[in-house]
Amino acid sequence: ALLAARSATDTIPILGTSVTDFASALEVDAAADGSLGINVSGTSDGVPAQLYADCLMELVPDAKKVSILYCSAEPNSVLQADQFIACMDAAGVATEVFTFADSNDIQSVTATAVEGADALYIPTDNTAASNMTIVSGVCEPAGIPVICGEEGMCSGGGLATVSISYYDIGTACGEMAYDILVNGADISKIPVGYSQNPVKKYNADYAAAIGFTLPEC
Repeated sequence: ALLAARSATDTIPILGTSVTDFASALEVDAAADGSLGINVSGTSDGVPAQLYADCLMELVPDAKKVSILYCSAEPNSVLQADQFIACMDAAGVATEVFTFADSNDIQSVTATAVEGADALYIPTDNTAASNMTIVSGVCEPAGIPVICGEEGMCSGGGLATVSISYYDIGTACGEMAYDILVNGADISKIPVGYSQNPVKKYNADYAAAIGFTLPEC
């Protein structure tokens, strides 16, 4: 949706929310303050990859191999995967990437991804988020801990996530809109906003289904 809006106009202000990395998605260079220098800004649902890596290693400290699953057509997923791989490399944990082109091949790709894996990581991937039932249908019988990019994905069939409040970033995006429409703010100079309070969340039902004991919260 963001790419379509940007291709339709370079003058009307465009505010997006829940976009993980605006600069990567739009193939532009962000300024030091986070502004994009174009008619686009908004709020990101991005969480530092190290927090996901720490969460995974806390839950599966003996992990030797982690599979990463996402849709190859989503540039923000590629970015998150690359950042996560760097964190796993630093921890000495092997990773392998498995991508699907669309929802039609999620089941088969997931089935391949769980073979020999100690855990599965899925970034905030839109296609995966819409098909977590399929992912869970493969991972749950295999007893695979699944670390997801956000809370909705986790509740749909994952074990844990480091998530943010989508309500809060929606509110912040609305405040940007007010600033533009009422105060005449220049959107090209408005930095992309981020949540300051990501928190760990767990899916007790999935944990029970795979026989996993969650840490005390």
